[in-house]
Amino acid sequence: MKKITLMSLIAVSSLWASAQDSISKPAKLLKIWVHTQDNTEIKGVFSGASDSILFVYEGTIDEYNKQNTHKVISFNYKNIRMIKTKKRGGLLKGVLIGGVVGFLPAFFGEGGGYAAVITFPVGIITRSIVGTTSKKKYEINGDAEAFARFVDKYVKR
Repeated sequence: MKKITLMSLIAVSSLWASAQDSISKPAKLLKIWVHTQDNTEIKGVFSGASDSILFVYEGTIDEYNKQNTHKVISFNYKNIRMIKTKKRGGLLKGVLIGGVVGFLPAFFGEGGGYAAVITFPVGIITRSIVGTTSKKKYEINGDAEAFARFVDKYVKR
């Protein structure tokens, strides 16, 4: 009787382990917005994907990092209309790019220095706005190939 119980425990655990292998984790944590076919929007953290299912943690990246176990929502690709993603650090990258572009006129003589007084703050402000509000959109519309392209781009294999 003990052998049967032990063998059934091993069989069940091996099935569970093989099912876990098919879920791929993201290469980087991303903020994600999932728009379903019935026009609902779920916002959260991209926590993984399989060949046909997307897993989203409904919360912030900081909350995701603090927890050991994550309660995730799963979406079949057939129920996904659009996915929007946003990487962390968009504001910092925008400020750096805007600052460099805004400071460039200073290298073109005295007149450029005066122009840089205006272009430097304008560059920082505009690029920081772009950096904080830009999202990448992926139209899925229940298409397996479009979902596979999204998964291939964002998960580590």
